[in-house]
Amino acid sequence: VGGSSGALLPAGAAAGAANQTAATNAAVRQVKTSQVGVLASWTQEDIEEERERVRLEEKATLERQRRDRDKKGLTGCKRLSDADWDKFEQLLRGVTGSRSLILEVMAFCLDKSDWAIEITECLTESLTILETDMNLKLARLMVVSDILHNTCSIRPSAWAYRREFERSLPDILEHLHISVMRQDSR
Repeated sequence: VGGSSGALLPAGAAAGAANQTAATNAAVRQVKTSQVGVLASWTQEDIEEERERVRLEEKATLERQRRDRDKKGLTGCKRLSDADWDKFEQLLRGVTGSRSLILEVMAFCLDKSDWAIEITECLTESLTILETDMNLKLARLMVVSDILHNTCSIRPSAWAYRREFERSLPDILEHLHISVMRQDSR
């Protein structure tokens, strides 16, 4: 009766073994797809987009970890308090194309220039999420543009934003291009 010993199985047992194998294969597929966050209803294109998103997230995480190791003694490497972090996230979520809202986010960032690395990482992350609405991405990109324009201001450490965005702008623009292409294909 043992399937691995090479003995023949009765017809009912063979059918049961086939059902068990199918169930095991389905479970293995479920585990493999759940690692990537794939839903059963997704098309192959959706699966590939999700894999690319996961790959880019992992790349960003590795880059942040590398920066954390390398940033000791750098200007702009302080950590935001929880209250400042919450305010910054709220500002980013609420920013639109309005000049006053863009000014408010930019002023917050320049006032917190000692935290430039963390703020830049957050802005970069918010601009590289593929699912973010295009108008919100454009407003956030305007914030980045205003921050970069004002890095020569008298604010201490404001120049640290230029250094940090120099590293992350290629990723931001690559994701913006992908978002535009996805929007055009709809």
